[in-house]
Amino acid sequence: MTEQGLAPTRMVDRQRAKRSEMVREEIIEAALAEFTERGYHQTSIAHIATRLGSGHSMFYRYFQNKRDILEQVVQHSMARTMAILAEVSSPGPITTIDEFRDFSERLGIALVAAVCEDPRLSRLLVLQGSAVDLEMTQQFCRGFDAGCAVLAEHLRSAIEIGYVRADIDVTAVADSIVAIPLGLLARYGHDPERDVLTARVRATADLVIHGIDAGATLDR
Repeated sequence: MTEQGLAPTRMVDRQRAKRSEMVREEIIEAALAEFTERGYHQTSIAHIATRLGSGHSMFYRYFQNKRDILEQVVQHSMARTMAILAEVSSPGPITTIDEFRDFSERLGIALVAAVCEDPRLSRLLVLQGSAVDLEMTQQFCRGFDAGCAVLAEHLRSAIEIGYVRADIDVTAVADSIVAIPLGLLARYGHDPERDVLTARVRATADLVIHGIDAGATLDR
């Protein structure tokens, strides 16, 4: 077969794949809306299909069951959040406590922006996703532990540089810092207000910095 004969087929395949991905995205969006409005256990395939304006058969062409789509929705939501936070990554090594404060605030404010842009993310990830079943709870805990591990490495590096107190319990401090935004999301994530959450981010940064600042220890 000539190259000319293959070209239309490739184009059809690309169009078919693009359409398939679009339908998957539409199902995920519909499921996310239903899960956050009704709750995971109260949502049925029929609710998702009704929101889509389609029958059950289309759903089952893309997903095995409700639990399968929840997994996809959580991964989809996490990917959105991580993409937003990745934009705030530090351009280079953090070498002072002021740089650490600035980075922490920018990271927190970026998370606030993500939550305010689509409150369904916090409702699903924090309020519902972790409590669906044991497997999802374990997945949530692994994500929490991964965040703590990254922060702990930053703290150890900061101790070596000298701007964070050497006497802190790094693991306990990292766990506690990561837990603070989750508590704020649990309290405010259902109806987030940007100004309220931004004020909490800055208050948290002040609290943490005053607690770990090696310079503050020397001044006392």
